[in-house]
Amino acid sequence: PKDATHLFISIGGNDALMHINSFSESVSTIGEALDSLNERVQEFEKDYIKMLSNVTEYRLKTTLCTIYNPCFDHSSLDRIISMLPTNPNVEKLQKRAMTALPIFNNVIFQEAFNFGLPVMDLRLIFSSDDDYANPIEPSAVGGMKMAKIIKEISCNHDFSMKNSVVYQ
Repeated sequence: PKDATHLFISIGGNDALMHINSFSESVSTIGEALDSLNERVQEFEKDYIKMLSNVTEYRLKTTLCTIYNPCFDHSSLDRIISMLPTNPNVEKLQKRAMTALPIFNNVIFQEAFNFGLPVMDLRLIFSSDDDYANPIEPSAVGGMKMAKIIKEISCNHDFSMKNSVVYQ
């Protein structure tokens, strides 16, 4: 909207989720696995920088959000079941996601510092199973935690400083 004053960007989770099938790809070495992951992250980085370049032209007070960790052991997998292999091992899936996501989040942190933007670290905000409505979306409890931090950033962060600060 034309009267918007702040922008909070929470993107990347679905980008990472689209690569969940790569967890079952066969490779001969750990190096090949890292090469495959690197290709995916490089594409994400290119798109993320392009998005930020476009967004900053609007000169709104902008905050970036990290990709929060999934909760694959959630009681309901309905929201993502079509994206998962048949009879998924959710414990293994969770461990692999927790290993891969920091690499995507590194892009977000790097660009936050490059663009001088604050970051809302959703990985630290969503600290309990109660924060999730399903494996990949916040519940009302998680949403309230986010809203509290959004209010704090909107009211207290000095955007004129072009200072990257991490909020949790």
